[in-house]
Amino acid sequence: EQSALNPAARGKKEFRLAGVYSPTGCSWKILFDLALGGYLARSERVLYLNLDPLSGLEEAAESMGVQIPGRTVSDLVYFSRRKNGHLFYFLEGMVQSFGNLDYVLPAPFPEDLRDIGAEEWKTLFCSIRDHTDYSVLLADFGDCLESLPDLLKECSEIYLPVGSDRESGFRLAHFQKLLKRTGMREDEPWMHVIAPPSPDAVQEDLAFTVTQGAYYRLVREMEHEGEPSGKTIPVF
Repeated sequence: EQSALNPAARGKKEFRLAGVYSPTGCSWKILFDLALGGYLARSERVLYLNLDPLSGLEEAAESMGVQIPGRTVSDLVYFSRRKNGHLFYFLEGMVQSFGNLDYVLPAPFPEDLRDIGAEEWKTLFCSIRDHTDYSVLLADFGDCLESLPDLLKECSEIYLPVGSDRESGFRLAHFQKLLKRTGMREDEPWMHVIAPPSPDAVQEDLAFTVTQGAYYRLVREMEHEGEPSGKTIPVF
């Protein structure tokens, strides 16, 4: 049986880089990531990479009983540096799945990500675009990435989870000023500020929360409103 990651079988016409970044450091963005990735994976091939140095992804997956120890984003970057053109075969052996959503375990140590520049990330993203059948790469960008502004510019759509308190509003406003300095507008049509669901609506069962519950409904309602409309093909 031909592997789903075989580039000969992909037949895709478009590729999107969907970025998630929380300028306020929201602790719940991991739930948003999983809900968004799972929703998109209903009809598209989605790979989820979490580049946050303290993502909690592995622990969240363990709590839902779906994590299997394996290679991490650090290994993926290391392999990409070798540039031998066999990323498809390497990636096939390290991908984990949560429902229809494929993901790679996050880097175990923050220092693994600090020295990786924008061009190296772009090279990796291009390799995923060119040598796999994924049509969407969902990347959660953490605070340790010095290349964050350059990477955000490459995204087809950007999701900004923020808290609902006043201090989060201040930090969001500061972040929007920084965007302007890089030539981006805070009101770009593919940029979406995401507020959390009501705490009363969030279930203790994380798997239910992100596949049917509060965070899934948040994503579904956002998509039904016509979002995102953004760019279809990022220019790497």
